Amino acid sequence: MSDYKTTLFPSKRVNYGGTLAATRNPPLSIVKGLGPIKHDEDGRVITLEFDNIYLVNAYFPFAGEKLIKLDSKVKFLVGFEERIKALKARKPVVICGDLNIAHRDIGDWTPASLIHSDS
Repeated sequence: MSDYKTTLFPSKRVNYGGTLAATRNPPLSIVKGLGPIKHDEDGRVITLEFDNIYLVNAYFPFAGEKLIKLDSKVKFLVGFEERIKALKARKPVVICGDLNIAHRDIGDWTPASLIHSDS
């Protein structure tokens, strides 16, 4: 990967959040975070601007068991949507990353109830 340029946006908390983008072509600009909201300290969004697109790498917050962190997640989503709308007004946007948007627990692990056996 020596021909890639990496951009790291680590969380200020140890072992928590953070994003990384690796590109062969250097971006025109790099913006880390969404602005003055709590999630910027968690390193959750990197925006890279290229000639024809914006590349947004995001690690969306998890709402937690029984949605105990839902209010915080919704605030992040509102800020993220505002950023994407502003970028889209200038050029196309590609979003990638871990969006943590699933209606069932199938993202990071497989519960025993989903494992099927032919026997």
